[in-house]
Amino acid sequence: MKMLTVGIRLSFTMLAMSLLFIGLAGCPSASGLAPSPTASPNDQQPSPSPVSGERALSAGIICLPSTFVGQELEAEALAGEASVAYHWSLERPVDSTAELSQIQGSRTSFITDRPGRFTLVLSPEVPGRSSEISRAGVLVFPAWSAQLYVRSGAGGSPNGSQSQPYPSIQSALAAAPDGCNIHIAAGSYEENIIMPTDRSISLRGGYSSDTFDTRDPSSYQSIIQGVSTSPVVSIVYQGDENHNLMLSIDGMVMRGGNRGVFAQNEGNGGMLVVELVNNVIEDNGDLSDEGAFGGGICLEGAIAILRGNRIANNRAGRGGGFSIVTHELEYQLLVEGNQVLDHQISGDHGAGAYIQAYRGLILDNEFSGNRINKEWGWGGGLIIDGNRYSGFNESTFILLRGNRYIENYAPSIGTGLFIDEGANARLYNELLYGNYNSDESRSGPLYIDGETGSSVARTEARNCTIANNPALDYGEGAAIVVEGGSVLELKDSILWGNGEDVQEASEFSVSGTSSLIIANSIHAQPESDISGLRFIDCLVADPLFIDPALGDFHLRSQGGHYAAGIWIQDSQHSPGVDAGELKSAFSLEPQPNGGRVNLGAYGNSPQASKSR
Repeated sequence: MKMLTVGIRLSFTMLAMSLLFIGLAGCPSASGLAPSPTASPNDQQPSPSPVSGERALSAGIICLPSTFVGQELEAEALAGEASVAYHWSLERPVDSTAELSQIQGSRTSFITDRPGRFTLVLSPEVPGRSSEISRAGVLVFPAWSAQLYVRSGAGGSPNGSQSQPYPSIQSALAAAPDGCNIHIAAGSYEENIIMPTDRSISLRGGYSSDTFDTRDPSSYQSIIQGVSTSPVVSIVYQGDENHNLMLSIDGMVMRGGNRGVFAQNEGNGGMLVVELVNNVIEDNGDLSDEGAFGGGICLEGAIAILRGNRIANNRAGRGGGFSIVTHELEYQLLVEGNQVLDHQISGDHGAGAYIQAYRGLILDNEFSGNRINKEWGWGGGLIIDGNRYSGFNESTFILLRGNRYIENYAPSIGTGLFIDEGANARLYNELLYGNYNSDESRSGPLYIDGETGSSVARTEARNCTIANNPALDYGEGAAIVVEGGSVLELKDSILWGNGEDVQEASEFSVSGTSSLIIANSIHAQPESDISGLRFIDCLVADPLFIDPALGDFHLRSQGGHYAAGIWIQDSQHSPGVDAGELKSAFSLEPQPNGGRVNLGAYGNSPQASKSR
């Protein structure tokens, strides 16, 4: 699957497969009753129902937060509903002549013609509905203009050329001008790197040790082997508003430090962009303090771009794999296509990852095997911390799409995903299975908690699957826990097989003034009288997954289910096929698709099971 690419065109093929839509609009605010639990699983489906009191329509802008002069930056508007009209405009630096390729439609682009800040502005429209204007900043840098080369232990009289490369990365950094690409040959580099704070630099590993003409990071590993007293790579940025900086690391292996990468923007007005792409960041984290964040990656105040990294077996107090803390509103953080595996933390929040931010894209990542080593703790896979922010609106949120949370452990609640402190979050096509805990009362692979700083803040979810997450017998919230005055609105989803005994362990826990509304979805138990819990056109019936024991939660279909690039017809037909809300987007499903979205994590995607 393609990923967003800085410096080249943004692939809409990838976007179609991995970003399907943003901005759940019109979540229900009225109550409803599910059909009888005796309904035939092959015949009865949830029926659509109009819902009054709909919220303003919001749509997200999918684009890179940073790129280079001369590149075409493409953007796409995505919302959870069909039949949305989009109108674009571009705010640009005073001496820029950049123009949008089109001002209407779901997609647009422009050629970046100078460094500085550009801002895409999107106005979505649906007849009879109000809408929110969305904005996305793009910070543009000059193209990389110089090249230096490094080979471990190189002798002679190094000058940074291919024939006379520098023997260490730090020696190349000392000589590198602003906007320099440093190419690093395969080998082991025993050093802890301190990046310059007055120059934008790119480190590119994975070159053959014999020639810099061949690059393959998986075959030619460029390894920075740090010592545990400091980060493998670090930067503390103090630039003012007239100086922006980019640090890019691509195709490196970083291990052995107290952190893999540490970057801090001290907030003097300048913007720091940290781009980490296709790296292996493993076996870091000599951090015994429970309050120490980010064993693999710790980014504070930076515009973060993390794509295609393998982040594994790091340790910290919080955020074993990575921690990102930023309160930036103009630019979105981007975390896409990473593996976040087998981390352990000594603190109590976020074994796999910790994010405190107001805007961002968390796309197609795997959070698996992460663990909190404490008697209590929350967020086995990932925590999103809203910091009780008071300025949220319908276009300021964290978007999570297509992520997988597998066999993570938190001793308390939120074994897979924890939305905390009033975060404004939108969840789409999320898959949570096999996550577990040791709390005898509640489990909650999805846990929503925390006082909100804004009346707008809430969690909206569409096309999610929460299934086969163990919970102790007689516990509550085997699928979802909502508390602390929080709000969760869930549509077009499947909740099934959660708890060691699904007939005894309650699927949901809603406490206090919190609210959980579930619409057009499948769940496992007959509706219970829980205050704050409402159902709208839901169904109690086996969703007929392909093979949940092997992690395959595609739906059986007589028209065919997706399996490794081919379509296989089944004798059974899931009640989740063509069962979503009528106004939900479905155009990315293959034909025949029945003109209606499927339920669960593969609805409105190219892997959606076909209609019969």
